[in-house]
Amino acid sequence: MHGVAELLTVAEVARRLRQSEDTIRRKISLGEIEALRLGEHGPLRVPETALAAHLQPASSAARPDPTLRAGLRAALDVETEEER
Repeated sequence: MHGVAELLTVAEVARRLRQSEDTIRRKISLGEIEALRLGEHGPLRVPETALAAHLQPASSAARPDPTLRAGLRAALDVETEEER
């Protein structure tokens, strides 16, 4: 199948991620994992490319800013010294 993403069942995704099918369905409903419904009332399918995207590490934009963390630490240290 060249050029066509394989479509995985919810059960297949659950096995690969070692999570329950309910958890996978919840992630799909929250938009965390992209899925397709085959037909109006058909089964859900997850493109393998969507699963790969879900498994990618978070972008640096989603990671906490180290300067913010340092500022928070400094604020907590000042507060602790004032309490002494």
